Amino acid sequence: MRDALTSYKQDGRREIVLKPGSISFKGTCIGCMVLNISTGGAGLLLESDAAIPFAFDLEISGEHNHRRCLIVWRNDRQIGVVFDLDERFGSSWLKSDAAEAATATVSSPAPVPALSGET
Repeated sequence: MRDALTSYKQDGRREIVLKPGSISFKGTCIGCMVLNISTGGAGLLLESDAAIPFAFDLEISGEHNHRRCLIVWRNDRQIGVVFDLDERFGSSWLKSDAAEAATATVSSPAPVPALSGET
């Protein structure tokens, strides 16, 4: 997980976008505002205090593709995510651990599953 946080902090220049978006997981959709974006992640503002899982799909208004996201930090309704672009967070890890990760309200610390080989 430390690699994800490091990549979030060092993934390049962030562009302020202020576009509506939607977070989707398990048939649920939650609205958000994309505050900023870079090649490796984004800052989001959630519309509600709804519980969201550690991993989810993000769709940004005006774009036709979904981005797989992992939560790196959260503060009330604001969250920081990294995009799942790196094989370190491959789909087999997301399918097994993210499906089991507990959901938490935005104001609570997010559960962070350990990556294999990490102590």
